[in-house]
Amino acid sequence: MEADRPRVSSASANVRAYRVACALVSCLVLVTVVASIVRSLPTTTRTLVRQRQAFERLPASVRAGWAPAMPFSPTVIAFYALHLRPGDRFYVQAPDSGKLGNQRASLMLAAGYALLPHLMVSRPDDADVVLSFKANPRTLGLFYTSVDKLVDGISVARVAHVA
Repeated sequence: MEADRPRVSSASANVRAYRVACALVSCLVLVTVVASIVRSLPTTTRTLVRQRQAFERLPASVRAGWAPAMPFSPTVIAFYALHLRPGDRFYVQAPDSGKLGNQRASLMLAAGYALLPHLMVSRPDDADVVLSFKANPRTLGLFYTSVDKLVDGISVARVAHVA
């Protein structure tokens, strides 16, 4: 009777045990990450909303105080804000030097915060509006219903979405 049963090698059993252990550890890590996000997200969201509301209550002269650290004028952000509609998703197009503190990173940080509740996206194809700084939106290969310029190199282009 023992001879009829196929024998499982110890190496095969070890591989199976290793795979099961990896799957269990992966599930445990995933559950921990999800639990951490679920636990901290409401607190983080409330904090960000309170900070935003406190910033909005400051006088305009104080709010403008953070502008000198930016490589662009607050007028640029105001220009962008005037062209966004409720629910718009925007893409920031600017030169990227690949270094910390470059113009693209600075503009993304400022625009991402100043233009809330609009959503910044990471791909131009996902955007309703392209906000260009020292760049031409036509180089992205998208079709636009309108392109409004503040000055040469600073523009807002509304993407033509095909139905």
